[in-house]
Amino acid sequence: MKVESTVRPVKPFEILDYEDNKVEVIFYGNVVELPLDEDELDEVKKYSYDLHRLIVRDRENLEVTIQNSLYEWLQFAIATELENIAEKTISERVANTEIDVTTLEETINTIFGGA
Repeated sequence: MKVESTVRPVKPFEILDYEDNKVEVIFYGNVVELPLDEDELDEVKKYSYDLHRLIVRDRENLEVTIQNSLYEWLQFAIATELENIAEKTISERVANTEIDVTTLEETINTIFGGA
């Protein structure tokens, strides 16, 4: 996902504690300093960059493992995010369909004097 911040990432990723022996790996890419308008010259610098999150089991030498195959880890994080978005969309569709069916049943019962 694309984000904006006043903090410029200094490393391509960082590892944060999560829970239950897991960590959150945050990947940063395509960091760009945003140009300031004339009326913003006194403002702090802003940056735009891609941010991807991945939750994994903590393990020994995880940082070195990620550094040694950064591209593959980044691609896995992106794919996992896309999978989660698709899964959420399907769940939302099912929930909306259930609401529609309930509404349809109520309508039919009202029109035809259901049970």
